[in-house]
Parts: sequence; structure tokens; C-alpha cells
Amino acid sequence: MVIVAIGVVVCSFGVSLYQTSKVGVAPYGSLSLIMREKFPKISYFWHRMFTDALSALICFLAGGIVGLGTLVSALGLGPIIHFFDVNFTEKLLAKRRIN
Repeated sequence: MVIVAIGVVVCSFGVSLYQTSKVGVAPYGSLSLIMREKFPKISYFWHRMFTDALSALICFLAGGIVGLGTLVSALGLGPIIHFFDVNFTEKLLAKRRIN
């Protein structure tokens, strides 16, 4: 579980960096970003948690394996990506744009 938790944090940091810098987004990652644009009153992390949980549910219904790591990722990526967006990535990019 420690390795899964570290992996979720590292993955969230990477996703935050590439999504916020607007250098391109993977098709799956764009789902939550599109939802955020359509429903701006709802925080990004809820959109991300919804798309991740929906994907896990579809996988399970199709006969796939949904383990504890999948659930930790589905419920953890959104809030941690949002945390990095607000507390690190946006500030880093704002500083970079000034220089």
C-alpha cells in the first residue's frame, strides 16, 4: 500500500504538470478537463474522481480485475492532482511566465 500511495502522488504530480502547462493532454485526461469547463462550479477533483471511478466500474462490469490499488488510484488521483495544481504547478508556471 505504501508503494501504491507513493505511485499515486508521483503520478498526480506528473499529470498536474502536463495538464496545467497546456502542452497537450491525453484523451482520457481530457474528459475531466472538458467536464470542468462544462460544469465550472464543481471542482476538478470531483470530475477526475468521477471519470476514474466510472472507468473502474466499466472495467469491473466487463469482467476485469479491480483491486485495492485501482480504488486508491480512482479516489486519490483527483484530489492530489488538484492539490498540486493549486499549490505548486500554477505558481510555478506563473513565476515562469514573469521571467
